Parts: sequence; structure tokens; C-alpha cells
Amino acid sequence: MYARDIDIPSYSKTHTLRLVKPDPKHMPITMKWIGQKEVTQYLGADFSKMNEDDEIKHLQGMVEDGDRYSWMIERDGEIVGNVEINGIKELSEKYGVKTGAFCTLVGDPQNWGQGLGSYAKQATCNWAFSEGGFERIEAKAYVQNVRSWSALEKLGYHYEGIEKGEVEGKPVDWKVYTLKKADWEKLHWPTKLDTPAAESVLQD
Repeated sequence: MYARDIDIPSYSKTHTLRLVKPDPKHMPITMKWIGQKEVTQYLGADFSKMNEDDEIKHLQGMVEDGDRYSWMIERDGEIVGNVEINGIKELSEKYGVKTGAFCTLVGDPQNWGQGLGSYAKQATCNWAFSEGGFERIEAKAYVQNVRSWSALEKLGYHYEGIEKGEVEGKPVDWKVYTLKKADWEKLHWPTKLDTPAAESVLQD
């Protein structure tokens, strides 16, 4: 599913950052991302056999799938990643309130470490809790993916523990975090660029 475009005014005085609707025309860009093992190693799936038709269907599914909300991350008119809230039905049953799981990807390694993923998570959470009717967001990160779970901790997510699982036949450990709406309301995340936390907190 797709809700609406979301502007992120706290990102920069000189650059624009937005969350926009996924579109099959983004395929040439996203194919470059999934062709890099460095990018896909923590996504929990094997993308090595994905072709252009598969990726077009994937981009269409990001909008048509009724169990997730999806956006592309756009900086200065260029698509640099994507963010979504997925697994809504399963997690809502698990927690007893409307809940979804974050999945965030910044596609080009040259863009890593600039806070793009954290800004996208923050903006998506703001929408989820203020407009989307969500009461809780869950996020998981591989134990070895320090960059990812460190960003969640900086954002104020609560560490729940280790979840064991299996990906492509191999055992994996995830660090599980959650953020409740009541706790989000206390965070007072920045919405304006001149708020100091905008730069000090969101550098993942």
C-alpha cells in the first residue's frame, strides 16, 4: 500500500529529502542495488537470481500489497533507497494492537553514514503513529549489523532481546527493537532543521 508523499524538512538546508511512491520506473536503480552483495547481505533473502521483470513486479507489489506500506527515499530528485512498514497482520496479532515492522534500505554504499535511513525511519514513524493508526513499530537487525541496530537505539527504540531464525537454510540471530506510540510521543523528534537533535541523533 501507499499513503502519500512525505517531506522531511529537518534533513538539510541545501538538500531535499522525501518519501515518494514506488514505481516500476525505478527498476534500473534498484537493480544496481540488489546486484551488490554488500548492500543485500543483511536483507534476509537471496537476490542473486532476480531479473528486471522480477524487480518490476516487486516494485508494483510494494504499492499493491495490502499488508505493508512502502515508500522510496528520494534526495534532490534522485532515488537513494526505500523504507516500508510490513508484516502488519502477523505482528498485529502478536502484540494485540496495530503493529508493523520496519524494513529500510539505502541502496548505494556511498550514501551510507549520512543519516538517510534514520531520517526515513523517523518520518515513517511520524506518519504511522499520527495518521496510520499504528500503536507499535517493530524493527529487527542482524546482531552483526552494528550500524543498523545502533541507529535504532539512537532513535529511542526499546531493545526487546535476541530472536533466532533461519535465512536461506542458515541460522541467524536478530536483535529485536520496538517503539510504542506512547513512547514516540515523548521523543519530540525534530521537525525543523534548526533543532540540534536533527544532526546529533540521526547520523547512522
